[in-house]
Amino acid sequence: MHSLRDEDGDSQFSSLSDIEIQWQQVSEFLELKGYALRARYRKNWQPSWELPHNKGKHPECFEDHISLPPEWHTGIDAVQIATGRRVWIKRMTLRNSDEFLLGRTNRLSTEPRNHCVPMLERFHDEDPEGFRYIVTPFLRPAHDPPLETIGDAIDFVTQILDGLAFLHEQSFVTQHGEYRHILMNGDPFFPDGFHPVKLNLDPTARRPARQLSRRKASAKYYFTSFESVHAHEPLLPTDPRAIHVERAFAPELYGSNINYQLQSMFEVDIWNIGQVLKTKLLDVRSPDFSLLNMSLLEYGQVYSNVDFVKCTLEMMLDEQPGFRLRADQCRNTWQATMPRKLSTLGLSRRLRFRTETRLQTMALDMIAMLRTAAGFVEMFLEWMNCTHG
Repeated sequence: MHSLRDEDGDSQFSSLSDIEIQWQQVSEFLELKGYALRARYRKNWQPSWELPHNKGKHPECFEDHISLPPEWHTGIDAVQIATGRRVWIKRMTLRNSDEFLLGRTNRLSTEPRNHCVPMLERFHDEDPEGFRYIVTPFLRPAHDPPLETIGDAIDFVTQILDGLAFLHEQSFVTQHGEYRHILMNGDPFFPDGFHPVKLNLDPTARRPARQLSRRKASAKYYFTSFESVHAHEPLLPTDPRAIHVERAFAPELYGSNINYQLQSMFEVDIWNIGQVLKTKLLDVRSPDFSLLNMSLLEYGQVYSNVDFVKCTLEMMLDEQPGFRLRADQCRNTWQATMPRKLSTLGLSRRLRFRTETRLQTMALDMIAMLRTAAGFVEMFLEWMNCTHG
Protein backbone atom coordinates (compact mmCIF):
# COMPACT_ATOMS: atom_id res chain seq x y z
CA MET A 1 0.00 0.00 0.00
CA HIS A 2 1.08 3.61 -0.54
CA SER A 3 2.13 5.47 2.52
CA LEU A 4 0.40 8.73 3.40
CA ARG A 5 3.35 10.56 1.88
CA ASP A 6 2.93 8.57 -1.36
CA GLU A 7 -0.77 9.40 -1.54
CA ASP A 8 -0.06 13.07 -1.02
CA GLY A 9 2.56 12.89 -3.75
CA ASP A 10 0.11 11.14 -6.10
CA SER A 11 -2.44 13.91 -5.63
CA GLN A 12 -0.21 16.41 -7.40
CA PHE A 13 -0.52 14.31 -10.55
CA SER A 14 -4.28 13.76 -10.28
CA SER A 15 -5.17 17.41 -9.61
CA LEU A 16 -6.12 19.42 -12.69
CA SER A 17 -5.25 23.09 -13.00
CA ASP A 18 -7.94 25.65 -13.80
CA ILE A 19 -6.83 25.71 -17.45
CA GLU A 20 -6.93 21.91 -17.64
CA ILE A 21 -10.44 21.87 -16.19
CA GLN A 22 -11.58 24.33 -18.85
CA TRP A 23 -10.26 22.04 -21.60
CA GLN A 24 -11.86 19.01 -19.94
CA GLN A 25 -15.21 20.81 -20.02
CA VAL A 26 -15.03 21.23 -23.82
CA SER A 27 -13.51 17.81 -24.61
CA GLU A 28 -16.82 16.32 -25.79
CA PHE A 29 -17.51 19.36 -27.97
CA LEU A 30 -14.05 19.02 -29.55
CA GLU A 31 -14.62 15.32 -30.12
CA LEU A 32 -17.82 16.13 -32.03
CA LYS A 33 -15.67 18.38 -34.18
CA GLY A 34 -13.31 15.47 -34.85
CA TYR A 35 -10.54 16.06 -32.31
CA ALA A 36 -9.65 13.87 -29.34
CA LEU A 37 -7.78 15.26 -26.36
CA ARG A 38 -5.43 13.11 -24.31
CA ALA A 39 -7.07 10.87 -21.68
CA ARG A 40 -6.30 13.34 -18.88
CA TYR A 41 -8.66 15.92 -20.39
CA ARG A 42 -11.61 13.72 -21.19
CA LYS A 43 -14.83 13.85 -19.22
CA ASN A 44 -14.94 11.63 -16.11
CA TRP A 45 -11.19 10.97 -16.32
CA GLN A 46 -9.93 8.55 -13.71
CA PRO A 47 -6.14 8.48 -13.26
CA SER A 48 -4.66 5.26 -14.59
CA TRP A 49 -2.67 4.68 -11.37
CA GLU A 50 -5.90 4.64 -9.35
CA LEU A 51 -7.43 1.76 -11.31
CA PRO A 52 -7.55 -1.53 -9.34
CA HIS A 53 -5.22 -3.44 -11.69
CA ASN A 54 -2.60 -0.69 -11.43
CA LYS A 55 -2.54 -0.59 -7.67
CA GLY A 56 0.90 0.21 -6.29
CA LYS A 57 2.31 1.68 -9.49
CA HIS A 58 3.71 5.19 -9.53
CA PRO A 59 1.80 7.84 -11.53
CA GLU A 60 4.84 8.50 -13.69
CA CYS A 61 4.39 5.02 -15.17
CA PHE A 62 1.36 6.33 -17.06
CA GLU A 63 0.98 8.93 -19.79
CA ASP A 64 -1.96 10.68 -18.17
CA HIS A 65 0.16 12.00 -15.29
CA ILE A 66 1.61 14.61 -17.67
CA SER A 67 -0.04 18.00 -17.24
CA LEU A 68 -0.12 20.99 -19.57
CA PRO A 69 3.04 23.11 -19.52
CA PRO A 70 2.51 26.49 -17.80
CA GLU A 71 3.25 28.39 -21.03
CA TRP A 72 0.31 26.73 -22.82
CA HIS A 73 -2.14 29.46 -21.85
CA THR A 74 -4.49 29.35 -24.83
CA GLY A 75 -3.83 26.07 -26.62
CA ILE A 76 -3.71 22.31 -26.28
CA ASP A 77 -2.58 19.31 -28.31
CA ALA A 78 -5.11 16.92 -29.78
CA VAL A 79 -5.37 14.11 -32.32
CA GLN A 80 -7.43 14.50 -35.47
CA ILE A 81 -9.65 11.43 -35.22
CA ALA A 82 -10.06 10.89 -38.96
CA THR A 83 -6.33 10.89 -39.73
CA GLY A 84 -4.54 10.18 -36.44
CA ARG A 85 -2.54 13.36 -37.00
CA ARG A 86 -1.47 15.37 -33.96
CA VAL A 87 -2.65 18.98 -34.09
CA TRP A 88 -2.65 22.14 -32.03
CA ILE A 89 -5.94 23.75 -31.02
CA LYS A 90 -5.85 27.41 -30.05
CA ARG A 91 -8.77 28.97 -28.21
CA MET A 92 -9.37 32.70 -28.48
CA THR A 93 -11.91 35.43 -28.06
CA LEU A 94 -13.78 37.04 -30.92
CA ARG A 95 -11.48 40.06 -30.74
CA ASN A 96 -8.36 38.04 -31.45
CA SER A 97 -6.88 38.82 -34.87
CA ASP A 98 -5.07 35.49 -35.35
CA GLU A 99 -8.01 33.94 -37.19
CA PHE A 100 -8.08 36.77 -39.74
CA LEU A 101 -4.31 36.67 -40.25
CA LEU A 102 -4.14 32.90 -40.65
CA GLY A 103 -7.16 32.93 -42.93
CA ARG A 104 -5.49 35.49 -45.15
CA THR A 105 -2.20 33.59 -45.42
CA ASN A 106 -4.04 30.28 -45.83
CA ARG A 107 -5.49 31.54 -49.12
CA LEU A 108 -1.90 31.68 -50.38
CA SER A 109 -0.99 28.19 -49.16
CA THR A 110 0.31 27.14 -52.59
CA GLU A 111 2.92 29.91 -52.57
CA PRO A 112 6.24 28.10 -51.88
CA ARG A 113 7.59 31.07 -49.90
CA ASN A 114 4.64 30.99 -47.50
CA HIS A 115 6.07 29.84 -44.17
CA CYS A 116 3.12 30.96 -42.05
CA VAL A 117 1.73 28.11 -39.98
CA PRO A 118 -1.24 26.67 -41.96
CA MET A 119 -4.73 26.73 -40.52
CA LEU A 120 -6.39 23.32 -40.91
CA GLU A 121 -9.82 24.29 -39.59
CA ARG A 122 -11.63 26.92 -37.55
CA PHE A 123 -14.91 26.77 -35.64
CA HIS A 124 -16.68 28.30 -32.65
CA ASP A 125 -18.57 26.87 -29.72
CA GLU A 126 -22.34 26.91 -29.21
CA ASP A 127 -22.34 30.34 -27.56
CA PRO A 128 -22.21 33.05 -30.27
CA GLU A 129 -20.33 35.26 -27.80
CA GLY A 130 -18.07 32.44 -26.67
CA PHE A 131 -14.72 31.14 -27.83
CA ARG A 132 -13.45 30.47 -31.32
CA TYR A 133 -10.97 27.69 -32.13
CA ILE A 134 -8.19 27.46 -34.70
CA VAL A 135 -6.60 24.12 -35.60
CA THR A 136 -3.02 24.03 -36.91
CA PRO A 137 -0.37 21.30 -37.22
CA PHE A 138 1.49 20.44 -34.04
CA LEU A 139 5.03 21.76 -34.46
CA ARG A 140 8.38 21.35 -32.68
CA PRO A 141 11.14 23.84 -31.79
CA ALA A 142 13.27 24.63 -34.84
CA HIS A 143 16.43 23.30 -33.16
CA ASP A 144 15.02 19.87 -32.22
CA PRO A 145 16.52 17.81 -33.81
CA PRO A 146 19.49 20.17 -34.17
CA LEU A 147 21.14 21.29 -37.38
CA GLU A 148 23.84 18.83 -38.43
CA THR A 149 25.38 19.88 -41.75
CA ILE A 150 26.26 22.84 -43.97
CA GLY A 151 23.23 21.93 -46.08
CA ASP A 152 20.98 22.14 -43.01
CA ALA A 153 22.24 25.65 -42.22
CA ILE A 154 21.75 26.83 -45.81
CA ASP A 155 18.22 25.41 -45.88
CA PHE A 156 17.37 27.05 -42.53
CA VAL A 157 18.50 30.53 -43.64
CA THR A 158 16.84 30.16 -47.05
CA GLN A 159 13.47 29.20 -45.61
CA ILE A 160 13.51 31.95 -42.98
CA LEU A 161 14.40 34.69 -45.47
CA ASP A 162 11.88 33.39 -48.02
CA GLY A 163 9.19 33.39 -45.33
CA LEU A 164 10.14 36.86 -44.13
CA ALA A 165 9.92 38.29 -47.65
CA PHE A 166 6.49 36.69 -48.08
CA LEU A 167 5.27 38.14 -44.76
CA HIS A 168 6.38 41.66 -45.65
CA GLU A 169 4.74 41.42 -49.07
CA GLN A 170 1.47 40.70 -47.24
CA SER A 171 2.08 43.71 -44.92
CA PHE A 172 2.77 41.41 -41.97
CA VAL A 173 5.68 41.41 -39.53
CA THR A 174 6.78 38.84 -36.99
CA GLN A 175 5.86 39.58 -33.39
CA HIS A 176 9.11 40.73 -31.79
CA GLY A 177 11.08 38.35 -34.06
CA GLU A 178 11.52 35.80 -31.30
CA TYR A 179 13.10 32.43 -32.01
CA ARG A 180 10.43 30.63 -30.00
CA HIS A 181 7.93 31.69 -32.67
CA ILE A 182 9.88 29.85 -35.39
CA LEU A 183 8.90 26.18 -35.29
CA MET A 184 9.18 23.23 -37.63
CA ASN A 185 7.21 20.19 -38.69
CA GLY A 186 8.65 17.29 -36.71
CA ASP A 187 6.62 14.48 -38.29
CA PRO A 188 9.26 13.49 -40.91
CA PHE A 189 11.83 12.99 -38.13
CA PHE A 190 9.56 10.87 -35.90
CA PRO A 191 7.82 8.29 -38.12
CA ASP A 192 6.16 6.65 -35.09
CA GLY A 193 5.15 9.95 -33.53
CA PHE A 194 6.29 11.73 -30.38
CA HIS A 195 4.72 12.95 -27.16
CA PRO A 196 3.47 16.57 -27.38
CA VAL A 197 4.95 17.57 -23.99
CA LYS A 198 7.84 15.13 -23.52
CA LEU A 199 9.07 15.71 -27.05
CA ASN A 200 11.79 13.07 -27.12
CA LEU A 201 9.50 10.28 -25.90
CA ASP A 202 7.05 8.25 -27.95
CA PRO A 203 3.29 9.02 -27.75
CA THR A 204 2.90 6.73 -24.72
CA ALA A 205 5.67 8.66 -22.90
CA ARG A 206 7.15 5.34 -21.80
CA ARG A 207 10.13 4.98 -24.14
CA PRO A 208 12.34 7.16 -26.34
CA ALA A 209 10.80 8.13 -29.65
CA ARG A 210 12.34 6.64 -32.77
CA GLN A 211 14.09 9.57 -34.42
CA LEU A 212 15.58 9.98 -37.88
CA SER A 213 18.55 12.27 -38.42
CA ARG A 214 18.39 15.34 -40.64
CA ARG A 215 20.26 13.31 -43.25
CA LYS A 216 17.16 11.15 -43.69
CA ALA A 217 14.40 13.71 -43.30
CA SER A 218 13.83 17.33 -44.25
CA ALA A 219 12.43 20.18 -42.19
CA LYS A 220 9.97 22.91 -43.03
CA TYR A 221 10.07 25.95 -40.78
CA TYR A 222 7.07 28.09 -39.89
CA PHE A 223 6.41 31.51 -38.41
CA THR A 224 3.72 31.00 -35.78
CA SER A 225 3.20 34.58 -34.58
CA PHE A 226 2.85 37.66 -36.74
CA GLU A 227 0.78 40.83 -36.98
CA SER A 228 -0.52 43.24 -39.59
CA VAL A 229 1.28 46.56 -39.86
CA HIS A 230 -2.02 48.28 -40.68
CA ALA A 231 -3.53 47.27 -37.34
CA HIS A 232 -0.57 48.63 -35.42
CA GLU A 233 -0.57 51.78 -33.28
CA PRO A 234 2.61 53.82 -32.73
CA LEU A 235 4.43 52.80 -29.58
CA LEU A 236 4.94 55.46 -26.94
CA PRO A 237 7.49 55.30 -24.10
CA THR A 238 4.63 54.81 -21.62
CA ASP A 239 3.10 51.97 -23.62
CA PRO A 240 3.75 48.70 -21.73
CA ARG A 241 4.25 46.96 -25.08
CA ALA A 242 7.43 49.00 -25.53
CA ILE A 243 9.04 46.91 -22.82
CA HIS A 244 8.56 43.80 -24.93
CA VAL A 245 9.69 45.44 -28.14
CA GLU A 246 12.91 46.62 -26.47
CA ARG A 247 13.87 42.96 -26.16
CA ALA A 248 14.38 43.02 -29.94
CA PHE A 249 17.56 45.11 -29.36
CA ALA A 250 16.99 47.29 -32.42
CA PRO A 251 18.97 50.50 -31.72
CA GLU A 252 16.15 52.85 -32.74
CA LEU A 253 13.91 51.45 -29.99
CA TYR A 254 16.10 52.67 -27.16
CA GLY A 255 15.70 56.05 -25.50
CA SER A 256 12.71 58.14 -24.65
CA ASN A 257 11.70 59.12 -28.20
CA ILE A 258 10.46 55.89 -29.71
CA ASN A 259 9.03 56.56 -33.17
CA TYR A 260 7.54 53.30 -34.35
CA GLN A 261 5.70 54.09 -37.57
CA LEU A 262 4.63 51.66 -40.29
CA GLN A 263 7.90 51.69 -42.27
CA SER A 264 10.04 51.25 -39.16
CA MET A 265 8.06 48.11 -38.26
CA PHE A 266 9.59 46.43 -41.30
CA GLU A 267 13.05 47.77 -40.46
CA VAL A 268 12.86 46.50 -36.87
CA ASP A 269 11.59 43.14 -38.14
CA ILE A 270 14.64 42.84 -40.41
CA TRP A 271 16.86 43.54 -37.40
CA ASN A 272 14.98 41.01 -35.26
CA ILE A 273 15.30 38.15 -37.75
CA GLY A 274 18.92 39.09 -38.43
CA GLN A 275 19.58 38.79 -34.70
CA VAL A 276 17.88 35.38 -34.60
CA LEU A 277 20.07 34.05 -37.43
CA LYS A 278 23.22 35.59 -35.96
CA THR A 279 22.53 34.19 -32.50
CA LYS A 280 21.75 30.69 -33.76
CA LEU A 281 24.58 30.43 -36.28
CA LEU A 282 27.45 32.78 -35.50
CA ASP A 283 27.57 34.10 -31.92
CA VAL A 284 30.35 32.63 -29.77
CA ARG A 285 28.96 30.73 -26.80
CA SER A 286 29.94 27.64 -24.89
CA PRO A 287 27.63 24.71 -25.60
CA ASP A 288 27.45 21.79 -23.19
CA PHE A 289 30.01 19.85 -25.24
CA SER A 290 30.68 16.18 -24.65
CA LEU A 291 31.96 13.49 -26.96
CA LEU A 292 29.49 11.17 -25.24
CA ASN A 293 26.52 13.40 -26.09
CA MET A 294 26.45 14.31 -29.77
CA SER A 295 22.86 15.58 -29.84
CA LEU A 296 23.60 19.00 -28.29
CA LEU A 297 19.99 20.10 -28.07
CA GLU A 298 21.04 23.57 -26.96
CA TYR A 299 19.53 26.81 -28.23
CA GLY A 300 22.97 28.37 -28.66
CA GLN A 301 24.28 26.31 -31.56
CA VAL A 302 27.06 28.46 -33.00
CA TYR A 303 29.35 27.33 -35.77
CA SER A 304 32.72 28.21 -37.26
CA ASN A 305 32.09 27.09 -40.86
CA VAL A 306 29.01 29.16 -41.76
CA ASP A 307 30.75 32.50 -42.32
CA PHE A 308 29.06 32.67 -45.73
CA VAL A 309 25.98 34.05 -43.95
CA LYS A 310 27.86 37.11 -42.62
CA CYS A 311 27.42 39.29 -45.70
CA THR A 312 23.62 39.12 -45.55
CA LEU A 313 23.46 39.52 -41.76
CA GLU A 314 25.71 42.57 -41.71
CA MET A 315 23.27 44.37 -44.00
CA MET A 316 20.28 43.22 -41.95
CA LEU A 317 21.88 44.48 -38.73
CA ASP A 318 22.97 47.94 -39.85
CA GLU A 319 22.76 50.42 -36.96
CA GLN A 320 20.96 52.88 -39.25
CA PRO A 321 17.43 51.57 -39.97
CA GLY A 322 17.26 53.29 -43.35
CA PHE A 323 20.35 51.44 -44.59
CA ARG A 324 19.04 47.95 -43.76
CA LEU A 325 18.00 45.71 -46.61
CA ARG A 326 14.32 45.18 -47.31
CA ALA A 327 13.10 41.62 -46.89
CA ASP A 328 13.16 40.89 -50.62
CA GLN A 329 16.68 42.34 -50.82
CA CYS A 330 17.75 40.10 -47.91
CA ARG A 331 16.55 37.08 -49.85
CA ASN A 332 18.24 38.21 -53.07
CA THR A 333 21.53 39.04 -51.33
CA TRP A 334 21.50 35.66 -49.62
CA GLN A 335 20.82 33.85 -52.88
CA ALA A 336 23.71 35.71 -54.51
CA THR A 337 26.21 35.01 -51.72
CA MET A 338 25.28 31.57 -50.41
CA PRO A 339 27.42 28.60 -51.49
CA ARG A 340 26.04 27.34 -54.80
CA LYS A 341 28.74 25.03 -56.07
CA LEU A 342 28.95 22.68 -53.11
CA SER A 343 28.70 19.01 -54.02
CA THR A 344 26.48 16.60 -52.14
CA LEU A 345 29.55 15.72 -50.10
CA GLY A 346 30.21 19.41 -49.39
CA LEU A 347 26.64 20.01 -48.25
CA SER A 348 26.89 17.01 -45.93
CA ARG A 349 29.93 18.42 -44.11
CA ARG A 350 29.42 18.62 -40.36
CA LEU A 351 28.74 21.96 -38.69
CA ARG A 352 31.67 22.73 -36.40
CA PHE A 353 31.23 24.49 -33.08
CA ARG A 354 33.48 27.49 -32.55
CA THR A 355 34.44 26.22 -29.11
CA GLU A 356 35.77 22.87 -30.32
CA THR A 357 39.40 22.03 -29.66
CA ARG A 358 41.51 20.67 -32.51
CA LEU A 359 41.30 17.16 -31.05
CA GLN A 360 37.53 17.36 -30.73
CA THR A 361 37.25 18.61 -34.33
CA MET A 362 39.36 15.73 -35.66
CA ALA A 363 37.36 13.14 -33.70
CA LEU A 364 33.95 14.53 -34.64
CA ASP A 365 34.92 15.01 -38.30
CA MET A 366 35.95 11.36 -38.45
CA ILE A 367 32.68 10.25 -36.87
CA ALA A 368 30.71 12.45 -39.28
CA MET A 369 32.58 11.05 -42.29
CA LEU A 370 31.78 7.49 -41.19
CA ARG A 371 28.12 8.40 -40.75
CA THR A 372 28.02 10.04 -44.18
CA ALA A 373 29.66 7.01 -45.78
CA ALA A 374 27.20 4.71 -44.04
CA GLY A 375 24.35 6.87 -45.33
CA PHE A 376 25.58 6.67 -48.92
CA VAL A 377 25.96 2.89 -48.62
CA GLU A 378 22.42 2.61 -47.25
CA MET A 379 21.06 4.72 -50.11
CA PHE A 380 22.92 2.60 -52.65
CA LEU A 381 21.56 -0.64 -51.17
CA GLU A 382 18.02 0.76 -51.20
CA TRP A 383 18.49 1.73 -54.86
CA MET A 384 19.74 -1.75 -55.66
CA ASN A 385 16.75 -3.33 -53.94
CA CYS A 386 14.35 -1.08 -55.86
CA THR A 387 16.11 -1.81 -59.16
CA HIS A 388 16.40 -5.59 -58.79
CA GLY A 389 13.66 -6.28 -56.29
